[in-house]
Amino acid sequence: MKKSFFIIFLIITSILVFSDDYQVVYKTKINLDSDKSLEHVTLKGKKVSEIYWGSFLLTIEDAGTTFDIMTGIDGYNPKIEYFDFNGDGYKDILLTTRSGGSGNYIMYDLYLYTGDDVISYDIKPFIKDIKGFFMDQYKAVISYKDAFTYIDLSDRKKLYQEIKAYDQYGRFIKNYNELMIGGFSELEPFDFGNDGTYELKGSIAISGLYHADSIGYLHFIYSVKKDKLLWLEVSKTIYVNVQ
Repeated sequence: MKKSFFIIFLIITSILVFSDDYQVVYKTKINLDSDKSLEHVTLKGKKVSEIYWGSFLLTIEDAGTTFDIMTGIDGYNPKIEYFDFNGDGYKDILLTTRSGGSGNYIMYDLYLYTGDDVISYDIKPFIKDIKGFFMDQYKAVISYKDAFTYIDLSDRKKLYQEIKAYDQYGRFIKNYNELMIGGFSELEPFDFGNDGTYELKGSIAISGLYHADSIGYLHFIYSVKKDKLLWLEVSKTIYVNVQ
């Protein structure tokens, strides 16, 4: 009975994945593994609007072997780039889209191609170690593990007093003092070591009391090969009155 159920389940899943709702968004032939044959890469999606796609399906065909991957991301302006991120000599696949909305974050999936398999790789876990808090005297602190830096927010002193985030003595008086660490605002391949193995360079938005209260950005370089951050710095958004 278990074997029969398993076969039926696979058939049903296949019908759902390859339904007529899917349209080809992108299709190309590329040599991912430096042999003499080209791999076929196809991206399909469900059209939600004129520019927005849902439920991207990535298919890689290689010498009779087909990899079908439900990416789990939606978005508009999907883009696929091919670079060796882990140093094994095979081109990997970076899919990026834009989320839209007020955040308009980069949505991404990274797949490491081995010739025999396609492995999903996630660089996002490092974000959980990034923290930010308002402090008294119109300052904020940003930390990553044991490293930290301060940001001067005195340029928005008048605004913060008007919305009762700080009192007249510069004390932070809101109940919740944690900054909002957003998603990726930018993400792109970057050969940091100029050695043919690519890293990922990106930025992460930092907001204060609300999303439009932009504090600044975290700029990072992440090595897939070394499985860690190589570079992290903070830039501040400056509020200027333009007459």
